[in-house]
Amino acid sequence: AGEDVTAAVHAQLERMSEIVDKLHAGQWRGASGEAISDVVNIGVGGSDLGPLMVTEALADWQPAAADRLRVHFASTMDGSQLSHLLRTLNPHSTLFVISSKSFTTVDTLSNAETARHWLQRSLGNRPEVLSCHFCGVSSAAEKMTEWGIAPANQLQIWDWVGGRYSLWSAIGLPIALLVGMRGFRDLLAGAHAIDEHFRQAPWGGNIP
Repeated sequence: AGEDVTAAVHAQLERMSEIVDKLHAGQWRGASGEAISDVVNIGVGGSDLGPLMVTEALADWQPAAADRLRVHFASTMDGSQLSHLLRTLNPHSTLFVISSKSFTTVDTLSNAETARHWLQRSLGNRPEVLSCHFCGVSSAAEKMTEWGIAPANQLQIWDWVGGRYSLWSAIGLPIALLVGMRGFRDLLAGAHAIDEHFRQAPWGGNIP
């Protein structure tokens, strides 16, 4: 209550920027040294639908720096969606983003386990598999660490971020990977502009 969260929010945006730039530059390497070429977002609800919608809507805005990177989404618990996707991917060059505000969502953690086993079958059961092939986005840092996601690969959201608004937070990492961090900041600026319009414009000309 009364806490100024601005600095914390901007710190996470800077962390996102580091991750995006590293992936776009081909500097994020898998456990065997190959550059990451595919990123799979694993989440449900607001941790899936918002980023999925925006990446589809902005697909034509992908900058040249992001051309080498493909972004995918997996959300269904029955496993068929992820299983089909994994058949098209190379474990040596795939990064998974586990997005869950609580990091207790059964569907998400089940798919995350499937991804871990898939990687370990090809790359072995060694620490580099987790540290090189998984990122996490959650409000529960200790649960991400316990699962095996390296602290350096963790992005934070907060309990006050509602699911329907998640895409504006670090949950929007897949969006930033598609359109670049400059594009993501432009998206945030547009959201702020329409918020201010809604708050201040007279009713007769108020778009919302």
